[in-house]
Amino acid sequence: MKKDGLWGYVNTSGEIVIPFQFDDAGYFSETLAKINKKDQWGFINTAGEIMIPLYFNSVNYFRKGLSLVGKDDLSFYIDKTGDIVISGCKIIWKRIGFTPAQQSTFLIFHQQISALRTSMIQI
Repeated sequence: MKKDGLWGYVNTSGEIVIPFQFDDAGYFSETLAKINKKDQWGFINTAGEIMIPLYFNSVNYFRKGLSLVGKDDLSFYIDKTGDIVISGCKIIWKRIGFTPAQQSTFLIFHQQISALRTSMIQI
């Protein structure tokens, strides 16, 4: 619910359960809700505790234990603890040090795996 330009959460009786303090907020999905302050996204639990810090440029709702998030030009999946479980190509390239030719081959493979993973998550 939005009040005076800020988002918070109320129960079915209309009582405030999480104060109006967020620039943007979403509904609860798998016990976590996405929240935004100063253009940074994170997640809270139903008690209003920040479970995944405000760090990301973009986030999606959790589904089957995963959320697709973005930071700068990287995208990856996190679990409900905030751990990266499926990382984007650029993270892997930097860690391993792929050559441009290897990056191109890996990108095609990564896109195929991402498409498969996305279809598996949607099942």
